[in-house]
Amino acid sequence: MNSRSLRLPRQIPIAALAVVLVLTGGCSSSPATSLYLLTAMREPAPSPRFEASLGVGPVLLPDYLDRLQLVTRTPSGELAVSDTQRWAEPLQDGLIRVLDENLSTLLGADRIVRFPWTRSLSPEIRVALEVLRFESGPDSMLRLDARWWVRGRDGDLILQPRTSRIEVPAGAGAEGRVHAHSEAAARLSREIATELGKLMMRR
Repeated sequence: MNSRSLRLPRQIPIAALAVVLVLTGGCSSSPATSLYLLTAMREPAPSPRFEASLGVGPVLLPDYLDRLQLVTRTPSGELAVSDTQRWAEPLQDGLIRVLDENLSTLLGADRIVRFPWTRSLSPEIRVALEVLRFESGPDSMLRLDARWWVRGRDGDLILQPRTSRIEVPAGAGAEGRVHAHSEAAARLSREIATELGKLMMRR
């Protein structure tokens, strides 16, 4: 074979050809990534309204959930982490945001601040949570286990720690699982709002 037949035409620089090959290969092999958000509930605000200032947070997550990828539990008990289905914000931030919005809706509270807050915005009542579990399993059920408690402005415990265990049917696909996450957060919000309402009646 003539060695000249292996040479590239002079009008196509070798560097440019390499760039084309890299870009083409990258576009064909990269799967699309879908981003999801927890959504807040939509209900009319009650009357009378919650008068005290309310703080939401901190919210603590287990290490395996402290990531942007959606996590599911497999039939063998392993945790599957998706590379293409992700939260659009850290799950911790999303849960604080949704709890804030849900409690505002359920309690009619218009003075809610999210953790961390400044000294000048220090709330009178503070709700903190520790999430123990928050993922769907092979039985198509989303499970949210959380421990939560309420403190006053001075840090004193004014409501003994509660544990919520919530199960929600998860629909098909990532969309169904994300919807179940939002519904579980809504049910947790209702449990917290009920106890806060009782607390305010005793004040």
